[in-house]
Amino acid sequence: MKRTHRILLGAIVIAVLVGVVSTSMGTTTAKVSPGDLQSGEYDGEYVILEGLATDVRIGNTVTLTVVGNSSETRTVDDNATEASVPAVVTDDSIPATLESGRIVVLEGTYDDGRFEASSVMVKSHEQ
Repeated sequence: MKRTHRILLGAIVIAVLVGVVSTSMGTTTAKVSPGDLQSGEYDGEYVILEGLATDVRIGNTVTLTVVGNSSETRTVDDNATEASVPAVVTDDSIPATLESGRIVVLEGTYDDGRFEASSVMVKSHEQ
């Protein structure tokens, strides 16, 4: 094989690898509601869960229930029965504003009917 062919082949391989890496870096984490999780579509996946915090218990572990409709249900019927998901927070830095009645954004994994949050954020009342 000629030297120019090797260089050209090497350049093509590098270009393909760069394309694959840049494409995989652009993957995003799905933002879901409790109703979306209950569909089973996101079992075992790392997602962002947003909803209303209820039944917040802060002790050795932090547990809460997140309530909210699926995005599809919300657009069709605002009076639909709300879905709820029990959550456990594994993050040591719990916001002081975490309480029932607040909108929360949790990042973590949903599996076997329970959401394990590695991060928690409480939205301000203005949002």
